[in-house]
Amino acid sequence: MKISLNNFVLVVLFLSTCFFACTSDSESAVKNDIPEETTVDASEIARSKFDNALKENPKNHELYYQRARYFYDLEGYDQAINDLKKAIEIDSSFLNYHHLLADVYMDYYKSKPALNTLRDAATQFPDSINTLLKLSEFEFILKQYDESIKTCDKILRKDGQNAEAYYMLGRNFKVRKETKRAINSFQTCVENDPDHIDAYFELGNLFDQQKNPIAEKYYDNALRIEPKQVGVIFAKANHYHNMGKLNKAVEHYKKAIVIDSQYADAYYNTGLAYLEMDSIQLGYDHFDLTVKASPTYIMGYFYRGYASEALGKLNEAKSDYERVLSFAPEFTRGIEALENINKKLGK
Repeated sequence: MKISLNNFVLVVLFLSTCFFACTSDSESAVKNDIPEETTVDASEIARSKFDNALKENPKNHELYYQRARYFYDLEGYDQAINDLKKAIEIDSSFLNYHHLLADVYMDYYKSKPALNTLRDAATQFPDSINTLLKLSEFEFILKQYDESIKTCDKILRKDGQNAEAYYMLGRNFKVRKETKRAINSFQTCVENDPDHIDAYFELGNLFDQQKNPIAEKYYDNALRIEPKQVGVIFAKANHYHNMGKLNKAVEHYKKAIVIDSQYADAYYNTGLAYLEMDSIQLGYDHFDLTVKASPTYIMGYFYRGYASEALGKLNEAKSDYERVLSFAPEFTRGIEALENINKKLGK
C-alpha cells in the first residue's frame, strides 16, 4: 500500500517537530527526500523515518505508538502488536495504547488476547466508560452475550443515563430474542440521546417485524438525523411493503435507488412489488436491473424468468432458470420451474 504524498509530509513533520530537534540542514535533507513527482513509495520512506527516530529515541513510547498505527493501517499486525507492547512497557498510562492493541488483536482474529487486553485496561482504568463500552461491543461481536450485558450493567452503575450502554443492551436482547427488553433498551437509549440514529433504526425494524405502524415514526426519526441514509430509506420502504402499501413501498425503494444506483435489493424488491400489483413488465424491468447491478443475484434471475414466462417469453425464461441452477443446482423452485418450462416448450 502506498500512502499519499500529503500523508507522508504529515508524518515527516510529526517526527521532526515532536521527537527530535532538526537543524535547518536536516530539514532541507528531509525535503530533498521527497521528489516532485508522487511516484515515490512514501510508505517505505515514512517507515524509515520512524525507524531512524526510534534509533535516536528508543524509549519514546509515543513513537512506538505512532509506528504501530502506521503498521496497523498497512495490516502489519505482528509489527503493530510488538510496537504497542513496547509502548505499554515503557509507559502503560496511556489508554489509547491499550485500545489500539485490542483493535489490532481483534482484526488479526486473535479474540482472546483482544478481550484480555480490554479487561486488563478496565482494571487499570476503572473510571473509563469508553473502555467498558468497547469491551461490551467486543463481547457482543464474539457472542458472549451474558458477559456483554454484565459489562453494560457496570457502565450503568457508573452512569445511569449512558445512551450507548442502553444501545448495547438492546443489541444483546435483540439477538437473544428478548424483543420486549430490546425495545425498552433502545427506547431508553433515544430518550437519553435523541440523535441516536442506530437505535431509531433498530426500533423501526423491531416494530416492523410486529407489523406495527409505529415503525414508520422511528424510521422518520432516523431520517431526520440523516435524510439520505439509504439503509433506513430501504427499511422504511420494506415496512410499507410488509404493510401492503405497495405504491408507497415502490416510491421509497426508488428513493433508495436515486441515492445508490447499484442497490440490487431495492431493484429486486421493487420488482416483487410490481408483480404483486400485476405489473408484470415493470416487474421484469426491475429484475433485469437487479441482475445488472449484481450479476450473481440468484433470485433476480429466478423472478426475471418468472416474469418472462408470464409474458410468454419462454426461451428467455428457460435461460434464466438455467442460470439460476448454474449458481444453485439444488434449488428446488428453480428445478421445478425449468421442468415446467421444458414441458411448455415440448422438451
